[in-house]
Amino acid sequence: MPCSSILQVVDLLAPYQRGGKIGLFGGAGVGKTVLIMELINNVAKAHGWSLRDESKCALVYGQMNEPPGAGARARVGLTGLTVAEHFRDAEGQDVLLFIDNIFRFTQANSEAIYVPADDLTDPAPATTFAHLDATTVLSRQISELGIYPAVDPLDSTSRMLSPHVLGEEHYNTAPVVQKVLQNYKNLQDIIAILGMDELSEDDKLTVARARKIQRFLSQPFHVAEVFTGAPGKYVELKESVNSFQGVLDGKYDDLLEQSVYMVGGIEEVIAKAEKIAKESAS
Repeated sequence: MPCSSILQVVDLLAPYQRGGKIGLFGGAGVGKTVLIMELINNVAKAHGWSLRDESKCALVYGQMNEPPGAGARARVGLTGLTVAEHFRDAEGQDVLLFIDNIFRFTQANSEAIYVPADDLTDPAPATTFAHLDATTVLSRQISELGIYPAVDPLDSTSRMLSPHVLGEEHYNTAPVVQKVLQNYKNLQDIIAILGMDELSEDDKLTVARARKIQRFLSQPFHVAEVFTGAPGKYVELKESVNSFQGVLDGKYDDLLEQSVYMVGGIEEVIAKAEKIAKESAS
């Protein structure tokens, strides 16, 4: 059963499984901590907002200056797991457990995992892949484009991508979105050397739609409002699927790229496009 994160790029292309294990992979400075904070915010408000006055948080600390082997750093992960199991088994609750990060735990003795030099083949992340139900990979290249969350839609994976779990519409949309992005990636070397003018009309259309998809996968975070000044947005899965299917079908080919950047649902995209058009006309 999928667990909605209310993040378009995750729910559409690499959905999380309720009760599953998720790996969050990324190098330093690409937004892992902010993404974790937003996931906590979204899941807490979406699934437990009616209980906001009751304490549902337990914090376990192992300080970096403590002895790693026999001290708290080696035990803090197991202690946190025990607390989570208590809430699940004794109180019958759905529990969201974050370990940030599991590589330091293994050194001492998301899952959020630090990826040395952005290398996913490093033993730290590579040995973890087989144990996970979903992987969310953060890309420095996407981060440098100013697209957040900087989730790589091609490297991120999920075992939930099945028509029996997600439904036919979602299952049919996600691979096509990834195919368009992959085709764009394959064309980038040609564009860099020869320019857009040397592409066929079909390839130009692929590039235009891929760039819209890439920017539409961005989403303002609630926990980042104090830094960006932009209000956070929730986007439900059904709305995401319908919106991206519309992009694939060419319904929004006439919209500018900036109209799909850092917005919520497709209605906000259309409203932003109209605003940009009015400003340009004046």
